[in-house]
Amino acid sequence: MDEKLRFVFEYQRDEQTMGELCARFGICRDTGYAWLRRYRLHGVMGLVELNRAAKQHPNQTAAAVERAVLELREAHMRWGPRKLKRILERDQPGRPWPAASTMGEIVKRAGLVVARKKRRRTEPYTQPLAHAVESNRVWCADFKGWFKSGDGRRVDPLTITDAWSRYLLRCQAVEKTDTERVRAIFEAAFREYGLPGAIRTDNGAPFASSAVGGLSRLAVWWTKLGIAHERIQAGHPEQNGRHERMHRTLKQEVQTAADWRSQQRELDRFRHDFNQVRSICRLRPAPTSLRCGLIRHGSRRSGIQTGWRCATSELMVISAGRRKTYSSQKCCGASLLACCRWAMACSPSTSPTGRWSASTANAISWFR
Repeated sequence: MDEKLRFVFEYQRDEQTMGELCARFGICRDTGYAWLRRYRLHGVMGLVELNRAAKQHPNQTAAAVERAVLELREAHMRWGPRKLKRILERDQPGRPWPAASTMGEIVKRAGLVVARKKRRRTEPYTQPLAHAVESNRVWCADFKGWFKSGDGRRVDPLTITDAWSRYLLRCQAVEKTDTERVRAIFEAAFREYGLPGAIRTDNGAPFASSAVGGLSRLAVWWTKLGIAHERIQAGHPEQNGRHERMHRTLKQEVQTAADWRSQQRELDRFRHDFNQVRSICRLRPAPTSLRCGLIRHGSRRSGIQTGWRCATSELMVISAGRRKTYSSQKCCGASLLACCRWAMACSPSTSPTGRWSASTANAISWFR
């Protein structure tokens, strides 16, 4: 506005030509003449910047249609644009109605939409998930969906499994899903089974948070212990499918108990049956005292069944006349002792080879 007035005053002084004056103000001659013409017709108000928007739009929504949309919205503030469109088309089928997106813009322009508060989300985990190729390589942890016991108390079962052996390490109901209670359960599991290489969880509390890198106090504690914390992608529970499949079985078999203590006994019964009684498709029948730590080892491609191995030790037992050497695993004394007791109960004459392997004989002599 000020520059336009200066241009007019300089032109009225008649000290410069029109071309020189336009070059000085950085405009073309047509713009200069347009400013002078508007100043002569309307005075100073003629130099005010005009609205460049079109006065009419061929696809503009009619005012009557906008009023009908706003009236229905004010009567039902919880209805969205798609429902508004469907109701209006049902009540007035002969009238052309705009698209649902246009109705949404009309309602938003009228100030009848309350924007949702944006919440801070957990930063996604970008590293590839580790493959469970041996015991204690990857553990899976999650909370089974909460339910109420017979006395009305909320039950949140925390479950921990070994991804390779599918062994259910913990199935513990907690009063509150906070860091202190969850850490105590993990400490007990670490003392009994050793430290895993990684723990795979979802992005919920207390496993993750909205802090930098998605770290929580529990995840920081795992990192200090040398355990990698793996988080699945949000909305993709199939990335932790082994654990979710166990949750399905838990939901089918665990019954609602009368009180909190009875509910925990029901969870302990399920854990015992899942680990020691319930048969797994790739396992052949085995002594009950042995199923807690043994996994059938074989090749899916060749169909070779080489024998039983301890899920947390390096003990080898000959079966089906074939021998297999296993890599060293983190040893669990209870599982190793169970394997040795079973091997001592079996006579060497019952083996197709007529003898034990060297590792089995050494383990048996050590435990004796």
